[in-house]
Amino acid sequence: MVKNPSQKIRKLCKLVMENFIENAPISENLIEKFLMKLVNNLNFESAEGRYETTDLLLKFVVKFPVNLIAEHIDVMLLGVITSIVNEQNFSIKQKMKVLASQLILNMIAEEMNQKLDSFIKFSENFL
Repeated sequence: MVKNPSQKIRKLCKLVMENFIENAPISENLIEKFLMKLVNNLNFESAEGRYETTDLLLKFVVKFPVNLIAEHIDVMLLGVITSIVNEQNFSIKQKMKVLASQLILNMIAEEMNQKLDSFIKFSENFL
């Protein structure tokens, strides 16, 4: 994320990134790096940065077919849910919930059941 105090510069950078996501041919390796960077940025220090990261990640998840991001859904969902739990800002938390819902909706029904069972077993270790 851009840590510039100028809102105009941050908005311009966001537009450039959105344009890149929508129009550039992206390899699987670049998709993985991009997704992991965005998931890490869900814990960005500023609330505005976390909101913009969530928004950008949501656009990415909506735009790309599930088969391109399928192998990363576990990590993404875990990162998003962890961020939801830790987030104090209500509007960011709501946006993150939309992102988590979209990730789950994009999963194939059979795969979704496997992922949910795995996640529930994993989360039982922390309860």
